[in-house]
Amino acid sequence: MHEDSELINFFDWVRVQEKFDNRLSVIYHVANERKTSQRQGRIFKQKGVRSGVPDVCVPIPSGMYPGLYIEFKIKPNTLSDNQRKFIQTLISIGYLVTIAWSAKEAIQIVREYLNEPSKMAH
Repeated sequence: MHEDSELINFFDWVRVQEKFDNRLSVIYHVANERKTSQRQGRIFKQKGVRSGVPDVCVPIPSGMYPGLYIEFKIKPNTLSDNQRKFIQTLISIGYLVTIAWSAKEAIQIVREYLNEPSKMAH
């Protein structure tokens, strides 16, 4: 899957950069896209897995934001209704949420977020 490749490329960059900026070591992928049996799906929900959570969490405060979430999409894919709702809730409580169409774009988003968050928009 192409989205997986982009996520892997993004985290390859994160692993290199965290050697120079330890803050990046807290960036993580939210692995909620798995296919499971109904029974295992119920257990995941009971354990707190939620539909619609963006793919990457950057739990580093910057500017006026307590953190950044990035949803990876590959064109022509679009956000699901659950993703839209979850993203709107994150924005309403102050997080910056963006969509990245490639690893290169996600890297640029993180760089801008950490250096000039005031120039970024939801």
